[in-house]
Amino acid sequence: MKIAILTLGCKTNQSESLHIEKYALSQGNEIVPLKDQPDLCIINTCSVTSKADYQSRQLINRALKESKNIIVTGCYAQLNKELLLKNSRLKFIDNKSKDELKNYLNNKELNHLNKLIELSRTRPIIKIQEGCNNNCSYCSIIYSRGRARSREVISIINDINDYSMLGYKEIVLTGTNIGQYGIDLKGNINLKTLLYEILEKTNISRVRLSSIEINYIDSEFINIIKNNKICKHLHIPLQSADNNILKSMNRPYTIEEFSDKIISIKENMDDISIGSDVIVGYPLETDNEFNNTYNFLQEFPFSYFHVFKYSKRANTLSSQYSIRSSFKEIDYRSKRLINLSKNKKRDFISSQIGKINEIIIEDKEKDFLFGTSSNYIKTYISEKHTYKPKDLVKIRFISFHQDIVLSEPII
Repeated sequence: MKIAILTLGCKTNQSESLHIEKYALSQGNEIVPLKDQPDLCIINTCSVTSKADYQSRQLINRALKESKNIIVTGCYAQLNKELLLKNSRLKFIDNKSKDELKNYLNNKELNHLNKLIELSRTRPIIKIQEGCNNNCSYCSIIYSRGRARSREVISIINDINDYSMLGYKEIVLTGTNIGQYGIDLKGNINLKTLLYEILEKTNISRVRLSSIEINYIDSEFINIIKNNKICKHLHIPLQSADNNILKSMNRPYTIEEFSDKIISIKENMDDISIGSDVIVGYPLETDNEFNNTYNFLQEFPFSYFHVFKYSKRANTLSSQYSIRSSFKEIDYRSKRLINLSKNKKRDFISSQIGKINEIIIEDKEKDFLFGTSSNYIKTYISEKHTYKPKDLVKIRFISFHQDIVLSEPII
């Protein structure tokens, strides 16, 4: 059977789609693009912003033209189930029941379930938990993903060892809120104990963490990620650098607490890349609150940050507030932050020229091989070197020009 798997949104969605792909291939199915008119199309949707809602609807409409059998899942589908089921051609599977997808992928003539399947990416994404127990005023995740639920440690370890046997050198740990890993498990289990287990019981060369909230970062966590096997890259959502806005957002920290931990991270690992997320146009934001955020981001050692315009989500606390800024003002603030992020990224990369790192080879582009370093820099090396995807290569960054980073292998 020909199957298309279409994914929008976060690394949790990507991890789930990767798991679906792995199972589909193990059952003898073929993964194809949507344009090949698949027998079945699975769409993993997103609803983090109104733009994500729109993209989900677009993808569903495209699929309706190309495939007779369509399954929709993910956060947009979860929050708009009644609307989607008005179309008899759409099958809905909620976020908590995604294992039911296996019922549509089985090929009973084949018995390849336990066969290791090599996937078409160089760093598998492993979901360690799902859901979030926070209640940020702007976020609808609690409605679409539910409360925090964690996978057992042994299951995660087995996944990592399986991928390691296939030659993968790096895995990415992801979830809705990975800092809440273990909160629902018996015993003293958390993200830190999981990392200890991974370092002790797997042979994987690199472990990369997806987004993590600042309140789960402490001195013990910082000491763990100093280990050479943990990628020197943290993505820590900020959202705002104004305490009044943070309080209204129900964020569990003050800007002073956030800044102290960022300073501590950089003091322990000077070459670490620290990314973030920022919301502009939150209902209570004025120029004063925005300037506090801009000045903080300008001053502190971020390597980049993603900028999101506030998007009103149904049933959230902030949806009851009136927006104090015009669309023109919000657009202007967004552009200022995007330009600042570009400059911060260039400054960080420039600081790494001449330094040694390691990259995972991902693919070839024109006359170069490219890969991503431990501290999240995409870089190119000459194709004359006989490396292949998934290889771990020690390199030195040698130049940075017009946003292209060149490196040379250290042999």
